[in-house]
Amino acid sequence: MNQADPETVKAFVIAGHHDFEKVKAILEENPTLLEAKAPWNETALQAACHMGRRDIAAWLLERGAQPDLCCWAAMGEVEKVRQALEADPESASYRGVHGMSVLMHAAFGGSLEVAKLLLDYGADTVNEPDGASSPLHGAAMRGDKALVQLLLEHGARKDAKGFDGKTPAEVAQEAGNVEVARLLSS
Repeated sequence: MNQADPETVKAFVIAGHHDFEKVKAILEENPTLLEAKAPWNETALQAACHMGRRDIAAWLLERGAQPDLCCWAAMGEVEKVRQALEADPESASYRGVHGMSVLMHAAFGGSLEVAKLLLDYGADTVNEPDGASSPLHGAAMRGDKALVQLLLEHGARKDAKGFDGKTPAEVAQEAGNVEVARLLSS
């Protein structure tokens, strides 16, 4: 494999967070980048997964990107997550890129069934320290009322401050998820 230009790798991984068209354009021009890691040790697939960008992640997977447990959680792949948990129950609390939990990936990906499965296996990552977004932040951003309720039932903190200093209610409000914001404000 040829060594890719570091700036191109960075651009590709950054685009993986949010810019599907740029991901396509860069990979078409530089097919060796599929598994390339930015200097902060993240691939474009990992970026797409922790941002809940299933469209980008699915496209990268179709081209051969290698998923991990966090990817399967973000993509809602219940059976693949179940197999991983059966093989290693402690992986319910696994942390992927940026130290983000597999439960957070399930929340940002909008996967209620995967979140339930992880919690059934003892995921202990419902809450994060202030300054780090929690699974509740992800569910609030998506406006996923059922997932918000599940996380609250498992002790998620409504007052948690994410990386941007915002509570889940504030995140929901900014995303236009009024009903979820109301639920989190009560």
